[in-house]
Amino acid sequence: MTKEKPHPLRHCGKWIVTTARMELYSVGNQPHYGTSPRSRSATGLDDVARHRLRQVMRDAVERGVDVEHDVTERGGEWTLRAVPVLAPATGRVVAAKGCYVPRRHKRQFPAEPRIGAWEWRVTPPGIDHTNRLYCSDEWFRIAGYRVPPSKDARYPAGCWWDGPAFVDDLVEEESRPAQRELFNVFLSESTDKLHFSGYQAKHPATGEILNLRTAGRSDVTDCRPVRWFRGITTRARWPVRDQVIEEDPFISMAFAISRDPLILINPTLEYIVTANEKFGRLDLELPDHRHLRKMVDPWDFPKLKALLDDAIEEPNVEKGPLEVAFATTSGGWRRLAVTVAGERPRGEQQPGDKQQLALCRIADANDPAWPGRPNWAAT
Repeated sequence: MTKEKPHPLRHCGKWIVTTARMELYSVGNQPHYGTSPRSRSATGLDDVARHRLRQVMRDAVERGVDVEHDVTERGGEWTLRAVPVLAPATGRVVAAKGCYVPRRHKRQFPAEPRIGAWEWRVTPPGIDHTNRLYCSDEWFRIAGYRVPPSKDARYPAGCWWDGPAFVDDLVEEESRPAQRELFNVFLSESTDKLHFSGYQAKHPATGEILNLRTAGRSDVTDCRPVRWFRGITTRARWPVRDQVIEEDPFISMAFAISRDPLILINPTLEYIVTANEKFGRLDLELPDHRHLRKMVDPWDFPKLKALLDDAIEEPNVEKGPLEVAFATTSGGWRRLAVTVAGERPRGEQQPGDKQQLALCRIADANDPAWPGRPNWAAT
């Protein structure tokens, strides 16, 4: 019994989504993972899509505008349409979506898939450091949020999330480790490899759990200190497990049982990744961007940064305590004791890897019962 060949026009009326480099992201409701649309395999595109629609989509990417053509192919007359997906901050093309239908059905294209574009901009560590995720209007709609006015004070350059607020505000708890890991991969990436990731989010109005899928890459062509990462996000019909990453179980257990305030810090970006409930009771100023340098007394920050770096270089070893002044919500300063342990390397990581995090325990520096107090007084 011979295997039945796929229909030569099986993708007629189905929207095809690719990256700006023409790597397949999806065909209809079927996800793809960066394969070439020129592939002749059984999972590849049909003849019209591979030979003609692909060229129209490439044209849309290169020109940055919608393109529509009428062609004759495989004994039929077709109307082909391609639409570029533009990045929200720079306007670069990050993806394209294309579809073809019989020419007699020219005005009967199926509804276009909803694709949200995003750009992540990270500046070098320092007093003016920014860590910002820009999102397109469609991205906000996909996530269930009201599209912010482009001139709103919180969105001076369009729609964006500051620091790690995206993960804390939108992503469901079980999906947060994968998203944090994806960001860390982007930061340490020296190539422009395409990465895929799936996560779940809660609709802010209805509480519905949304299955979202994203793909993106680092822009290694930009050699300036400012780094850009770009990609797209779509809704999925079922939970996506493109990238299943578990957070260090010891960190999760520490957050669950500790009676002390704890924070998890990314020393490379100098921001607080997450904090437990007890840290929230310290009356500290915790802005959305969570930029550590802007939360700590400028005189104390170099010592704290050195302690964090030391912990990363020698993971799983307690470092400190160190007395540090943190800004409070009342506008003053509160001196706290910080003890740090660097995250143990995972997989192929080595000590000092940029993806490693630092777990910090916080205590009142003025508490005479704290064991480290005599040491601070002597220094």
